[in-house]
Amino acid sequence: MLDVETNSQIAQVLNRIVELLEAEHANPFRVCAYRDGAPTIRNADQLVAEFVHNKQLDHLDGLRNIGSGISAVVRGREIENQAYYNASAKH
Repeated sequence: MLDVETNSQIAQVLNRIVELLEAEHANPFRVCAYRDGAPTIRNADQLVAEFVHNKQLDHLDGLRNIGSGISAVVRGREIENQAYYNASAKH
């Protein structure tokens, strides 16, 4: 079975990004986008990381409040996790 992050874990990452963006006094619209995206990911009916794993990026991009920035974060995290999983499985 594939070891993927839960929606809650991904949402926590997005919330941490919000904190960092706020500390940097980033564009308020960008902060708001990440803040709105976190509950969308958390409450999604399917595991969002599986969209990436299954190359169903249209499903990810089709979620309400998920723009290209958040989509890139999710895709990047899943790629990192898959690389770690593959390396761990070899040992």
